[in-house]
Amino acid sequence: MDWQRDAECARAEVLSIITELRHTPIRRREDSPLKRMNYVMYAMLQSTSTEEFLRLRAFVTGNVALFSCSGQSPVAQRVQQMLASAFDRLEELAALDTYVDPFDVGCTAGNIDEPATMLAPAA
Repeated sequence: MDWQRDAECARAEVLSIITELRHTPIRRREDSPLKRMNYVMYAMLQSTSTEEFLRLRAFVTGNVALFSCSGQSPVAQRVQQMLASAFDRLEELAALDTYVDPFDVGCTAGNIDEPATMLAPAA
């Protein structure tokens, strides 16, 4: 088993799915925050430096309203769950030294310069 080859194949597959989603038209208001999250996740996965990755991460954590879905409808609640899950995946990516080199930021993974901001359910 070649774990590096498998990891590269998995990454390529994820990027392919994200690319396909980026070209999918927005059909309803609730799709907008998902589309924004998709663009940021794509940029984060394509980032070439710790600084770039952390800048994109800070954009998400500093602009929670852009990545939230308000409303009480079943669709809005489901979208908010998907956004919270996406945020969790971003935090998992930040824990990987592939994207965040602890030596670049002077910290250990999981304790990166700024505290993580959880996406609270939108009102």
